[in-house]
Amino acid sequence: VPNGIDEGFFSADPEAFRAERGLGGPYALTVGEIGPYKNQLSAARALKDVMPLVMLGPCPARNKPYLESVIEASGDTAVFAGTMDNRDPLFASAYAGASVFVLPSRTEVQPISVLESLASGTPVVLTRNKSLDLELPETCCRQVTPDDVAGIRAAAQGLANGRSAASADCQAAVEHLR
Repeated sequence: VPNGIDEGFFSADPEAFRAERGLGGPYALTVGEIGPYKNQLSAARALKDVMPLVMLGPCPARNKPYLESVIEASGDTAVFAGTMDNRDPLFASAYAGASVFVLPSRTEVQPISVLESLASGTPVVLTRNKSLDLELPETCCRQVTPDDVAGIRAAAQGLANGRSAASADCQAAVEHLR
């Protein structure tokens, strides 16, 4: 049984999170625990000199050195935004304001973060190692191998460039999961 998506993601304000965090240009978003399993390091390497990576989620003390390496790999442009309550309108706004959502995890089952991103109209770069059983248009989703930095970069840039045209398609792909 797939997860349902809260209505707030379908109508999120893309500017609220940007204003709160002082983000003026494009950014990529990733949501989940900071650590090697979610593989933010490959995302940071891929997006260096392309756009900042905004990371939402907990960072356990054991993963603080990993977080530091992610920020360093990004050329110090990555932003660790900590955790947010998923009912906070700013949480949905973070998705809606992103140019692209990036989740190059080692494996995923059915990542609610991907569904939330699509509901917000934001296309996703997703690991090939997943169990998400949805047919998604190429304008909304590209699958990558977790350590393929060049592939992650190309997928993120391609989706970010077509984001405004793909927004309605992304939402339509998960409409049935409201």
